[in-house]
Amino acid sequence: MEDEILTVKEAAALLKISENTCYNWTHIEGFPCVKIGSIHRIPRTLLLEWVNARAQGPELPSV
Repeated sequence: MEDEILTVKEAAALLKISENTCYNWTHIEGFPCVKIGSIHRIPRTLLLEWVNARAQGPELPSV
């Protein structure tokens, strides 16, 4: 099964955070997103892995 690709809005809703916070995270080195032109797309599985890794390690940046 292919991984679902999310928009910033969809990723923010999934994580129950603001769209602005999610968009700001797209500028963090190592954040799992692909920029196509001016649009960011985020693979759902990689996003959840990224968040889970930070739940056990360094705190997520506040924006």
